[in-house]
Parts: sequence; C-alpha cells; structure tokens
Amino acid sequence: MGWNTGAAFVSSVTEEVALTAVGLTSDPAEWVSADEATGAFATDVVFTSRCGDWTEIWDPELRVTARMLEKSTPVHSGGLLAVVLSSVSSTYGFAWFQNGEAVRRAVFQDGEPVVSAGAALPVEAEIPIPSWGPDEDYVFAVVRKLTGWDYDPDRRYRRHALPPR
Repeated sequence: MGWNTGAAFVSSVTEEVALTAVGLTSDPAEWVSADEATGAFATDVVFTSRCGDWTEIWDPELRVTARMLEKSTPVHSGGLLAVVLSSVSSTYGFAWFQNGEAVRRAVFQDGEPVVSAGAALPVEAEIPIPSWGPDEDYVFAVVRKLTGWDYDPDRRYRRHALPPR
C-alpha cells in the first residue's frame, strides 16, 4: 500500500485537547473505518481516534504535520509525534516533541535526508534502514517504538470537518 498522508500522535489527552494542541478546532462528525481515516484523499477534514494513551490525528492534507516537520512547535506538555508519509514523492519523515520542545526532526526524500534537526533518537539506531533509504516502514517503526501504536484495521475514527483553506 502506498501511503500519502500525515498524522500526529499526542500523548495523555482527549481528542479535543489533541486537536487544540496542534492548532485545530472542530466538532466530530460520523465514525469512519481505519482504511478511510488513514488512506483517504480527503479535503478539509482530519480523523481522530485513541490508541492506548495516545490520540491519533490523521491529516490527509498535511495541514498540521507539514508545519511541525518544518518549524512549528505544538502547544502540549507531553509527547507529540508528527509523521509524513508520501509514496508519490518518496518523502517520509517525523518530528518528535517533548513538553512543547522540538527534540528531533527528520525528513527523507528519495532516501536522502532533507531535514535533520536535533540529535538522532536512540530508537532510530534500533531500526534497520533499507538500502533505498528510510520509507514508510521505517517511519511506522519509529511510531511503534515511541508510542506503541500499530495499525488496526478494526479501529474506528471520528471525522472532523475543517474550515476550507
């Protein structure tokens, strides 16, 4: 499966607080499948769910995650992980924040680093990198190690409408 989306994983808060932490507000609407939430080419929406102590925010238009991968810092006192997955442009990366501070940003395009800020996280050394460079499997391994999250096709997500750009 080719992934073309972004996501943020926010620790120890409700879905509403997680959305606020990344600069969004929205009332939830209907429930949707994991496939729709994590793989839809949707506009003007994000999708949220809970996994353990983490709230997931799936962001198909990269409204949140692209900002955090570049320079924006979320308002959150715990852990926050933002990821981007784009098989179309072969761009994969993540940004890890602790207590509102950027700890690490790493983005790879065509297997080469295009953003590298902060010291590499210990978990990065534990994850094998394919010969072609970091890809979605690498980023998902970072997500699993930092948050305990794993894709669950049976998990349900709430769709949140966003104001048009």
